[in-house]
Amino acid sequence: MAYPMAHTSEISALQPLASAVLLATGLPGNADAGSLLWSSVAGQPVLAWSIAAYATTTQIRALALVVLPARLAQARALIAALPWGNISVVAAPTGRERDAILSGLAALPADDIDGPDDALIVIHSCNYPLVTPEVIAEGIALAAQFLGDGAVACEPVKETIKRVTDGVVVATPPRAQLALLQSPQVFPSAALLAASQRQDSTSDTLDPADTASLLLASGMRIHTFPGGHAQLCVSRPVDLAVAERYLLRAQQ
Repeated sequence: MAYPMAHTSEISALQPLASAVLLATGLPGNADAGSLLWSSVAGQPVLAWSIAAYATTTQIRALALVVLPARLAQARALIAALPWGNISVVAAPTGRERDAILSGLAALPADDIDGPDDALIVIHSCNYPLVTPEVIAEGIALAAQFLGDGAVACEPVKETIKRVTDGVVVATPPRAQLALLQSPQVFPSAALLAASQRQDSTSDTLDPADTASLLLASGMRIHTFPGGHAQLCVSRPVDLAVAERYLLRAQQ
């Protein structure tokens, strides 16, 4: 893998720490995204690259990988073959974002959830295999700077986006107000747990498109930081070749 192993002795007392939940359950509304996580890119399954980035980020103290029940044995075998310990592997009861988050939180040490007010959790979709330890650390630092708020990786939108209704263009949102949401996403642990457990009647909170939507619905203020233009979301088979080119280049 591209990242060196991290050691506890390298962690500075001045660096904020967090635990992480890696979601390998696919993407809402995209049935293919989950199976693509097990496709090989640059010699490893797609999800293995996210695992490597988090396992070697010195600010990550505990790590949980969430998969669908049919992939549990395969995921455990993958973790056993990788050179990092302290990674819990659990299955979510459904592919819903909220169920996957709750399963991941339950697999983390209790102190990470019921600990101090500044305890942070990083949520990462493994469909973003090009994440780096530097980007993860930046998200943790930003969330720690604004206590009680969240932080999400974003990339400015370069295209002109149109709002369309029934096949007809009805509006042009200002490009300066638009951003492409990425992973990682960092939130206070207590607020994340409360938002995930809330029983609301709206589809946005019962089955959110992403974790940030869940926290926005609870009223949280969320800051953005650069995820990088290379933060490709592997959601279609054609994305595999693009991700492989980036990963092979990073290893050179």
